[in-house]
Amino acid sequence: MAGKRSVRLRSTYDVTRLLAKIINQVLRDEITSEKAGKVGYLANILLRGLEQSDLEARLKALEEKVAKLPSLKVVK
Repeated sequence: MAGKRSVRLRSTYDVTRLLAKIINQVLRDEITSEKAGKVGYLANILLRGLEQSDLEARLKALEEKVAKLPSLKVVK
């Protein structure tokens, strides 16, 4: 597999950059639209996973902050 290298896709920014690169390669006829479609499909799955993990991290941080708040008394 000479000339092939891995792409680091750890953020939505990374995936967006990859998709932009793939789009340009399709426009320049460097790769087939079939291959681009497969990469796009997988990138979409990855994006959803990245977004979900980001939301989970944000929710955990909020839960930790709420747990540290003093208890509130409800007055009726």
